[in-house]
Amino acid sequence: MEPMEPIGVMPQDQVLMDAVTGSMASGEDENKRTNVEDDEISEATRKLVTKWCSRIQKAKTHWKPKYEQMQNDMKFARGKQWPSDAADDAYVANVVGRQIGARTSAIYAKNPRFTARRRPRLDFALWDGSPDTMNAALSNPRDPNAQALLADIAEGNKTRTMYDRIGKTMEILMQYFLNEGNPRFKLQAKQLIRRVRTCGVGYIEVGWQRIMKTSSTEGQLADMSNRLAHIERQVHELKEGEIQTDSAEAEELRTAINALQSQKQMILREGLTFDFPRARHMIIDPEVTQLRGFIGARWLAREYLMPHERVEERFNVDLKTSYTKHTADTSNPTGTELACVWRVFDLENGTEFYVCDGYKGFLQEPAEPDAFYEQGHPWLVLTFNDVEDEDDPFCPSDVEILRPMQLEINRAREAVRNHRIANRPAWLGAKGLFTNEDKYRLAGHEINEFIELDAIPASGDVDIRSKIQAKPVAPIDPATYETETVFVDILRTMGEQEANLGGTSGATATESSIAEGSRMSAVSSNVDDLDEFLSDVARMAGQLLLHELSVEWAQRIAGPGAVWPELSREEIANEIFLEVRAGSSGRPNRAMKLANIERIAPFVLQTPGLNPLWWLRNMLVEMDDGLDIDDAIMANMPSIIAMNAQKQLSTGNPASDPAQQGAAGAQNGPVMNTAGGP
Repeated sequence: MEPMEPIGVMPQDQVLMDAVTGSMASGEDENKRTNVEDDEISEATRKLVTKWCSRIQKAKTHWKPKYEQMQNDMKFARGKQWPSDAADDAYVANVVGRQIGARTSAIYAKNPRFTARRRPRLDFALWDGSPDTMNAALSNPRDPNAQALLADIAEGNKTRTMYDRIGKTMEILMQYFLNEGNPRFKLQAKQLIRRVRTCGVGYIEVGWQRIMKTSSTEGQLADMSNRLAHIERQVHELKEGEIQTDSAEAEELRTAINALQSQKQMILREGLTFDFPRARHMIIDPEVTQLRGFIGARWLAREYLMPHERVEERFNVDLKTSYTKHTADTSNPTGTELACVWRVFDLENGTEFYVCDGYKGFLQEPAEPDAFYEQGHPWLVLTFNDVEDEDDPFCPSDVEILRPMQLEINRAREAVRNHRIANRPAWLGAKGLFTNEDKYRLAGHEINEFIELDAIPASGDVDIRSKIQAKPVAPIDPATYETETVFVDILRTMGEQEANLGGTSGATATESSIAEGSRMSAVSSNVDDLDEFLSDVARMAGQLLLHELSVEWAQRIAGPGAVWPELSREEIANEIFLEVRAGSSGRPNRAMKLANIERIAPFVLQTPGLNPLWWLRNMLVEMDDGLDIDDAIMANMPSIIAMNAQKQLSTGNPASDPAQQGAAGAQNGPVMNTAGGP
């Protein structure tokens, strides 16, 4: 593996010179701007691009009902649950939104903990692992067989130590890049859980950002690459005459260059990136039979909608007007004309390329993927409500499951409100008897106001009750508008209990406990799904680190004691010596794990030969995985109890001297031995 240039800085003069000259990658030919005219694209290339664009468009048409369902579910979860012709103030009790929020919080509570541990292996060729065998060899060191056994033990322990150091280095690197992402991993991952609950499916893209190479993805390391690419495009357009020297764009370029000149160094970075595509922007081969693992799919694509200027900055291709303009998208409320770019992974041929809808050539020619992906592509899938449906590989979302019950609740509550409005107090009287002024006084009088009516003559004794009467109303029957049965359906459908949606209807503590146990079983199943998904993410990220990251940069991040191997792709794919996993460490499992530790602690403390430091490390990790355990442990240091029991300095007074208290001292009295005697 060729050593990669680590994240670093570049003097601003060099950056500015590269920007002005239009060479943003220190002279690399692949990043020079290419102005390919339509007549310069070969006929074979045109046909291949047309073939792929047609294939992607057909797949979009095939999955269009699913994409529309996702869009409707997102609006429904937001609270837009009535038809467009309904009143704006129609009643909405957004139980769906609360359910999604509650399940998201229960499943993903904190940052995942990535672990890279040594795989179980038979590292000793001669030693059987028994301490007695090793002690026998140590007692007879001159025996050739004993010497061979001791050498085997030493070599095996050396190998294990090296693998442990590599695993620890990988854990540090993983945590570093999790925190360096922009936005941070936890924020995006929590949104992913919410997206899966809302749309039924979510994706993550694990990538590698290289120095001075712009990215079309949203998740990336914060550096100057995209900013410099933007300046380079403007410089190119200024040279080509597309920007006038007295225009606003030229002034924008001048201010951007001045801002660069004011900085002493430009930060340029490379490393792991985690991106989270929108569910509707992943286009999958219709031949797919299962989303997890994309089983049956021959190709995958991701859609990007962006202004053509960004396309030119990213791919150094001058699109001009030779692309199809897109405006009908919710991510483009201003109506700006956008270009539709597709990143395609041809799994049959093992190539990656970019095409733009309407552009006759490739934005990026088909080639081997820029980074190492064992599965041939950078995407992983997360689903929760898995079902078996040979005609539809997509899983139903929580919104789709709860939609009928949510609509019934809204209709019932809206009907109650309309009934109450219809029952508002009103007065009835003969037509023409009361003047408009009388009607106004009766309907809008103040409290305790004396009302004078024109319909009642000043002379004559007239009973007002004979001329006016209260409007009769229809009583509200609670059974007609009850929603408790609907909530029962919600509880049984989603595996919830009453206390999770509000107050209980007289349920006992035992009933609530049983219901909570059932709910936790459903939540635990989703936590397992998430942990498996995060483990796949960790595995892919670990493979990228092993293949792309240099030893020098690994030691810069993890410290001079870091151990980082240089491996072939086959060794990385086989994961011969490391097992990489991850878990969300969410709240649902924390209390159970601590309770299990408390149960087994009395037995562990009485087990001979147990390493107390190993036990302490595991307990501290379960209490808080953010603790720095190395700071808590000091070699050759006695326990706190032993230090407190050490002989203290004399006070000069026998009554207060700890060493002269005799049997009354806490450590001087009789104690029980292990056999139970005095």
